[in-house]
Amino acid sequence: MSLPQTVIALTQSLGSFWAIAVIPARSNKHEVIIFFIYFLTFFKNGKNR
Repeated sequence: MSLPQTVIALTQSLGSFWAIAVIPARSNKHEVIIFFIYFLTFFKNGKNR
């Protein structure tokens, strides 16, 4: 259970992608949080496969 390490790895490797996802979010934190949770779920499912 290395969730913090996974988050750090995602933040470092997808820094530019994170910026691209956050900047056009119109300061809507709910959309950013939902997108981040959805992306983590997708990454986790893809990694398990």
